[in-house]
This record gives sequence, C-alpha cells and structure tokens, in this order.
Amino acid sequence: MKILITGGAGFIGSHVVRLFVTKYPNYHIYNLDALTYAGNLENISDIENAPNYTFIKGDITDADFMDTIFMEHQFEGVIHLAAESHVDRSITDPLAFVKTNVIGTMNLLNSSKKIWKNDFENKRFYHISTDEVYGSLSEEGFFVETTPYSPNSPYSASKASSDHFVRAYGETYGLPFVISNCSNNYGPYHFPEKLIPLFINNIINNKPLPVYGDGNYTRDWLFVKDHAVAIDLVFHDGKDKETYNIGGFNEWKNIDLVKVLCKLMDAKLGRTEGESERLITYVKDRPGHDKRYAIDATKINKELNWKPSVTFEQGLVQTIDWYLENEVWLKNVTSGQYMDYYREYYESDESGKNEVDILYKDESYQIIGACMKVHNNLGSGFLEAVYEEALEKEFINQNIPFKKQVTLDLYYEEEKMKKKYRADFICYDKIIVEVKATGQVPEIFYNQVKNYLKATELELGLLINFGANLLTFKRVLNTKYRK
Repeated sequence: MKILITGGAGFIGSHVVRLFVTKYPNYHIYNLDALTYAGNLENISDIENAPNYTFIKGDITDADFMDTIFMEHQFEGVIHLAAESHVDRSITDPLAFVKTNVIGTMNLLNSSKKIWKNDFENKRFYHISTDEVYGSLSEEGFFVETTPYSPNSPYSASKASSDHFVRAYGETYGLPFVISNCSNNYGPYHFPEKLIPLFINNIINNKPLPVYGDGNYTRDWLFVKDHAVAIDLVFHDGKDKETYNIGGFNEWKNIDLVKVLCKLMDAKLGRTEGESERLITYVKDRPGHDKRYAIDATKINKELNWKPSVTFEQGLVQTIDWYLENEVWLKNVTSGQYMDYYREYYESDESGKNEVDILYKDESYQIIGACMKVHNNLGSGFLEAVYEEALEKEFINQNIPFKKQVTLDLYYEEEKMKKKYRADFICYDKIIVEVKATGQVPEIFYNQVKNYLKATELELGLLINFGANLLTFKRVLNTKYRK
C-alpha cells in the first residue's frame, strides 16, 4: 500500500511516519513536507534510509505539484497532518492559515478525487484535526464527536473549515474519509514554540516563563506516541465518514502544569527546588483565548480499544529526559540550524559511504544553503540562466568564492583529452556546481557529471535541480583526490 503522510517532518507527523515505516514494511510511506520553520528532517533521521520510505519536499498549497505527485505515485491512502498550528501566529497572519489549512487541504482532496476516479475500494483520506474547533468549555462537560463547532481563533476557524470540506467531499463525491480531533500533544521532537518544550528550553537557559493571564486555562494533554498509535488504529480500523476524538483523559490548568514542570526540571538539573518557579512571568492574555478544553475519548476507547499508555506525569518525565539528552537538537532548531539537515539530504558517493559529508560538510552545506535560498525566493518555472544569475548574486552575498562558466581540461589516465568540459560554477577552486531546471534530471546526465568530474582535477560535484517545484541535489566525490 502506498500512503502519503503530509507534515511528516513535523512534531506529530514524524512520530506517525516512524511508526508506519517500522510497523508496516510492506507499505511504502511517502513523507511530504514543505520544511517550514517547524519541519525538520532530523526528526526522522533514524528511518531516512529505510527501503519503504521516500521523502518529498513540497507544499500542499501548490495544486499542480499535488496533482503531479499523486499521478506519479498513485497513493492509496492519505494521512493529512500538515498544518499551520500556532494560535499566536494565526492572530498576526490569519491568511497564511487559510492558505495552508483550507486551500492546502482542498488541494489534497482534489488530487485524491482525480486519481481515485470513483474507485474507492481500499482507499482512505484521513484528516487529523484539533479539539479547538469545538470552542471553549465551562468548568464542566467534555467535547464529544457531536459537539457543535464554535472556533474562536483564526487557527481553529481554519481547521474547522478544513474539517467541513473533508466531510463535504465525502458526502458530495463519495470520497472515503475519517477525521480525528485531538487534544494538546506533548513529547519528543516538539518545536519549542508550544508551552511544554518552550518552557523546558527557557528553564535550561534561565529565561522567563511567560504565562498568559492568570494561568488558569485548562487543557487536556496527550502524549504524542500515544496519538501516533491512535492514528494507526483510526486509519486501519475506523469507520468511513466517522469522527474520533483522541484525548489523554487528563486535564491540567496551565499554571499547575508549569509548576510541576519547574519542580521536575529543578530536580533534573540539580537546582534548588523553587529556583525555576521564580522564572514564571504573567503576561497579557492573548485575544480569543479559550478557557478550557477537555476531550471525551470514550468512542475510540470502546470501538478501537485505544487508551493512553502513560500517565501525564510519566510522559512529562520522558519528555524532559529526551530534551535534556538532545540539547544539540534543541539548540539547532532554536538557532535555525535545523535546515542544515535538509542540506544533507543527498545520495552518497558510489562507495555507499557518506565521505562527501565528512570531507566537505562546511563548503557544500554553504553552497546548497545558497541554492535553497534562491529556490525559496524564486520558486520553480524559470530558465536555468535565471537561477544561475540569482545564484551568482547569492554566492557574492554569502562570500562564497566562485568562478562562473569555467572551461576545464579533461584527463584520461593522466593524458589530457581534446574534449573540454564547461562547468556552470567552480566554488572554492574544487567544487563543481551544475545547475538544472527540469522536471526530473535524467540519470544519464548525473552519470555524465560523475564521469566529467573524475576526468578533472577537482574534488566534488554538486548537481542542483530547481525544477518541478522541488529543489533536489546530488553530490559525488572524485575518489582520485580524496584527502
């Protein structure tokens, strides 16, 4: 079975991708992610070389690209997690949430409908949503699957809209779908903009802990690994056109959670109890702040036999331990260096070992980073000359030494050949950079670059392709000149 998981480099998505890749070796899992600020390929580095796994960099808001990959790979299932999800960001830029959460979801629905063509047997579109679509609760009661929608922020309104479109495509076109609405997730690999990872990071660095209002906002907390297991069950065993609420069966007021977190962190860091709690700072409340969320997960418990595997306290300890053991990851994502991992997403040299990375990490990373910046600024659809001109300016901007349109002598068994090779760029006097702008670069061209490289006195080749809405690159080492 071919399954597309959107947002698979993000927090929840990376756990779902890992679970499906390892649990279902006969499936092929395609991970589609735009690698925005919260998407990070380091989150799934442990399964990146699995034979049943493929990563695709792309944006669900690009309808043509969605049609292209759906047609090419013929997905039989879609698990849709990609979303803008931070409420504060939605308040300052609501249209970005409409674009990704609403238009992006519709693009996936349309692409699914096109390739399935009313042949819906063994097909499924699974849309993951949030409990925030239900609005706010008073001191009593719980959200159930039939609770009317009442979103109070641009984020929750965009998710509510996407939920409605998924149902509409099911009723209008017969598209087989399931929806789940989850409570607040926490756990490893969570980008430090949400409460728990943000406060862990701030406590480590002795920074203030900003608590909204009086801190008496109540949330239900769900350990992310338990959520991934629930997603697995809903995808395989849930009933078509049904909604499943997924919650942790526990509620915490924000201020109580923060105090527990401070106490645990003091113990882990060897600090005097109460030291971290002094970092708590009450800040002005945000607009549209819902007072209480609480999910009734009885339905999924009874129908699919799912329940959380850990208590909140157990999950919180596991989460703290993970962040303390992975401070390099935390520093990388908070400094923006997590994008470096994308720059490492390449095919190794012909020996199968990543000697390219060992020898030329700094130089090639910088070059590929410049290419990524050009691609992010221009997108796809231009001639190669346009990318070359933009790349030349970016090399200058980043102080990358280069020569453009260089004619190289070729050698065979140390004898100079009559044939010459014209390279797009030579960087650092040792790295060939070839620029392409096609849908797919033929393998024969890649092999040609390899052969030319081996016939030169240069050391590394980078083949960069700006085509098909997807920046791709391959690197090859000239083994003759290995240091």
